[in-house]
Amino acid sequence: EAAKYGCINIHGSILPKYRGAAPIQQSVLNGDKITGVTTMQMDTGIDTGDILLVKKTEIAENETSGELFDRLAELGGELIVETLSLLEQNRITPQKQDESLATHTSKIDKSCCPIDFTKSAFEVHNQVRGLNPWPVATTKIDGKNVKVYSTRLCNKSAEAGMIISVKPLIVACGEGSVEICELQPEGKKRMPAQAFIAGHKLNVGDKIGI
Repeated sequence: EAAKYGCINIHGSILPKYRGAAPIQQSVLNGDKITGVTTMQMDTGIDTGDILLVKKTEIAENETSGELFDRLAELGGELIVETLSLLEQNRITPQKQDESLATHTSKIDKSCCPIDFTKSAFEVHNQVRGLNPWPVATTKIDGKNVKVYSTRLCNKSAEAGMIISVKPLIVACGEGSVEICELQPEGKKRMPAQAFIAGHKLNVGDKIGI
């Protein structure tokens, strides 16, 4: 016997934006300020079914995709309960998605990890947030690979990739700069940047990412 309301799915974006497998990471990578969750009726396409309900939320400036995932999971749980209740009451009219507004997410893998400091601080910061907790943004310090878990936006400027300050560890980007707050050297544990600096000789004017 067919399900009364068909198959219902919860998607981690405001459809039709970010169809596909990585909507949460993509919203952070793109520096979006608003995202949400959508309940929809499934059809034969990928995230193309009629929209039932949408719930929106703001994305904080330093929020990672992992943190956002946890919040959207909770929001999605609330939304599916509300959706099922309103369907039972016949109080939802499914809405067709506007194909002209549809976007699709790219595959997220380790090729996305290396940081290009010639990009703006905004882009670098969003890359670090968007790839945390996986696959994690990377750079090179003293020729060795380092994972970068956390950054903050700064206003200082210099040549891209140059260390502007050691305490705190601030690195210039193509526009603006970022403070590296938490990192993980190759073969070591994740640590605050200052703990890393205590065991490495870094100077203002040194270049990283090369």
